[in-house]
Amino acid sequence: MEAEAPPTRRPSSDMAARYEIGEILARAADEGELRVRLRSPATPPRCTACAFTKGTPANNTLETVVDALGCTIEDVPFMCHQHFDDAGRPVDLCSGWVFARESRAALQSPTGGTLPSPMSTPETAAQDLLDEARPAAEQDEHRDDGR
Repeated sequence: MEAEAPPTRRPSSDMAARYEIGEILARAADEGELRVRLRSPATPPRCTACAFTKGTPANNTLETVVDALGCTIEDVPFMCHQHFDDAGRPVDLCSGWVFARESRAALQSPTGGTLPSPMSTPETAAQDLLDEARPAAEQDEHRDDGR
């Protein structure tokens, strides 16, 4: 008699989102690094804990990867979390961020160009219920189509 394989656990939507976004960031940095190095060979390498390096704790933390992705897309400086001044403020731009900015095409999700929502399934369902419960007059006030 064969032993049954243990059931595989499906990661939560938050876990799936953070891994997918982390992978997208790492791919963008990997692809952009060569272009940056051709122009600026002295650019420092990514630190060992970089949010733009696949598999690091920062690359697998939802809050960090969402912040890093937003900074990259919006061209807002993202600072390295390894180097600080005496007052505890970050002093260097994140090299991974510098590299990822060069490869914005890689910021497209492999699932068709849309990133997964960091909102969990229960949060999404709750928001849907709130939207359904909102009175029709209030919904009309929030319309963007000018009607």
